[in-house]
Amino acid sequence: KREAQLRAAADNLPDAAIFMFDTDMRYIVARGEAISVANMTADDLEGRRLQEVLSPEAVAHLEPLYQTILDGNKQTLEHLADGHHFWTHGSPVYSEGEIVAGLIISQDVTELRQAEAKIRENEQALRALMDNNPDIICRLDRESHHLYVNPALAALHGRPVDEINGNPNAAIEVSAAP
Repeated sequence: KREAQLRAAADNLPDAAIFMFDTDMRYIVARGEAISVANMTADDLEGRRLQEVLSPEAVAHLEPLYQTILDGNKQTLEHLADGHHFWTHGSPVYSEGEIVAGLIISQDVTELRQAEAKIRENEQALRALMDNNPDIICRLDRESHHLYVNPALAALHGRPVDEINGNPNAAIEVSAAP
């Protein structure tokens, strides 16, 4: 009953997959929603070797990772597979002091990476708007250090932006306004 519960839990890992493979790189367990990204199921993988079920390109990418894990090294990496970004953690599995298998957990972080890209895009658009605005824009912290000044403010004081940013108001000698 417990094994069935564990398999059910693994089958329902949201946007993730768990793989356990033996020292011959044969999948013992291959479960989780993210397996479907590669149009595969647990039945397609379990009991079969890595080289039997994946493309030569995928094998070339994954086999060194699997071997490194089987050599006793934990691994963490981000990689692209089937158009999805995965954050992957791998670890050797020990029994009585010997490595008997490898364990990999992969989380699909595609939506997170897309959101980060959108944030960067929005930040760049906002920066362009602020940098090219003829109005004075300034952001200070609680100690009155300049966190951001736009070129319009720097020009008003006759100083380059990088000489003002990071400095407190009191430390900035400003020229008289024209």
